[in-house]
Amino acid sequence: MAQPVTPKCLKGCCLSVIIVVLLIAALIGVSVAVVLNMTPDKLGIADMPLEFLNGKTLRDYGLADVKIKEAFKLLKGIMNPDEDAIVTNRYNESVDKPAAQDNAANSNIVKENGGYDYSSIVSDKVVYDKEYLKTYNDTTIAYIFDSMIKDMETGIEAEGDPDSTGVKFLRDLQANVDEVTIAASGDGYSLRIVASISLASLQEELRTALSSAKIPQFLIKIPDRIYIVSYGTLTADGKGKPAVSPSDIRINDMENAVADVIFSVLSEKAAESGGGDYEGQLDPDDKNSVNAELLDALASAIGNLGKIGTATVKDGTDEVVKGSEIYGVSGISAHKLTVITYTSAE
Repeated sequence: MAQPVTPKCLKGCCLSVIIVVLLIAALIGVSVAVVLNMTPDKLGIADMPLEFLNGKTLRDYGLADVKIKEAFKLLKGIMNPDEDAIVTNRYNESVDKPAAQDNAANSNIVKENGGYDYSSIVSDKVVYDKEYLKTYNDTTIAYIFDSMIKDMETGIEAEGDPDSTGVKFLRDLQANVDEVTIAASGDGYSLRIVASISLASLQEELRTALSSAKIPQFLIKIPDRIYIVSYGTLTADGKGKPAVSPSDIRINDMENAVADVIFSVLSEKAAESGGGDYEGQLDPDDKNSVNAELLDALASAIGNLGKIGTATVKDGTDEVVKGSEIYGVSGISAHKLTVITYTSAE
């Protein structure tokens, strides 16, 4: 597998967005107490094109009317992510890896050398010798989704395969999938995906940038990771095909203006890192567009594992009794999915 390259989306500009509020105070050179109670609009800099924001302005990012002191509070939450509060249903590789491999037995996921190729799930169905009823915990689905992204070649193209767009986006960000949660919600089921982006390889570069901006390093804690948290709903039709609807997407599970700025810049730079080629499927400037593609990528992967539903199985096995299949939401429950596998005849 090709080794990942450090994504351009995190070089320089990510830090520049994170420290933009402190830069404002340094640039205008007035009393910090005065600055803290003003907004960029009142300071007359809301419409100033900024190089580290790719020529965009603070108004473009919705920060024109945010008081500097409020931005500081928001910034603190972004720079000190509570990992345990964000990732609440982390997969356990020692448990979920063997569970995924057990479910893959007798399928085309298993290669001649005995390895498992999860990258094929992006666009191809998992085919078995017979129809089986397979149960997946949501943590196992998270392991498979994460493995699918890691197994893809760095140069994966979305052209001709819209289902790969969300995968390409996460790949361009060099993201890890830490969590997939299926939860009961009213009459349906909600989905939550948590993906993280490591800043470990950029620590020295970020410290240098802080020094160049003449900002004391003790004022800003550079986080090890930034988290993208995607929310949506999950259902399935009468043929067992999963369907998702996006509801929200956040940085570090926070809803605030600074988080939205960081998300926008990450998305734009991911597009640049990936050659800007998402075939019109994903608009980096639109959070809902990004969220829809991430959820669609997961739904496509689930759909390629099998048809969501339930069935009677033969005693002591997971082999489906012909004619007992019931497709649809009956195969979804809190933290679990059951699917009826595909055969070569389908």
